[in-house]
Amino acid sequence: MGKKELQYYKQQKRKSFAMALMLIFCIMFSVCFIAAEAGHECAGEDCPVCASLLQCEELVQKTGTWFVSFAAFTLLFLHQIIPLIETTIKLPVKTPVTLKIQLNN
Repeated sequence: MGKKELQYYKQQKRKSFAMALMLIFCIMFSVCFIAAEAGHECAGEDCPVCASLLQCEELVQKTGTWFVSFAAFTLLFLHQIIPLIETTIKLPVKTPVTLKIQLNN
């Protein structure tokens, strides 16, 4: 893998991380807005607060369910795969014996 390809992958990684953070913040702020404005005084059919509440509820319903299921799947997968990796790959353990430290007592 060349230097340009590695730089491209790092850039894509940063972009996807930024998008994930934006999605999390949108969901979080939508939930906060719904909680804050749940008991507002409605101005009738053309109430802008009600319209915003509907948009926030739709966002939370569509993305929130997907996000929670994805996070649960990822956590379960990592919970199963990490012990498997630890048992199959023996990582070097730093002990006084492996570091060849002489203990003079």
